[in-house]
Amino acid sequence: MSETVLVLVELPLDTARRLKAVAAATNSTLASLGVKAIEQFLSSWEWQVKAIEEGSDDIKHDRKVDHTKVKEWLLGWGTEYEKDRPLCK
Repeated sequence: MSETVLVLVELPLDTARRLKAVAAATNSTLASLGVKAIEQFLSSWEWQVKAIEEGSDDIKHDRKVDHTKVKEWLLGWGTEYEKDRPLCK
């Protein structure tokens, strides 16, 4: 078994009731649902944090994409003229 850390979370009463209902309906424990919820949250945010960091680095190094190329790319979505995403230079 991998190492774990105990995290105490204070939930609003309604949220706790909903969590207990889902746990009962899925024959799961509150802890296992909590782990799943945190993992899903992290998955949905980690890519955003990485993208923001990459964008900040592009700004710091004066890398940018020409507006015209971005516009052409967006207008081509879903058409036979669809192009690959333009990259910073």
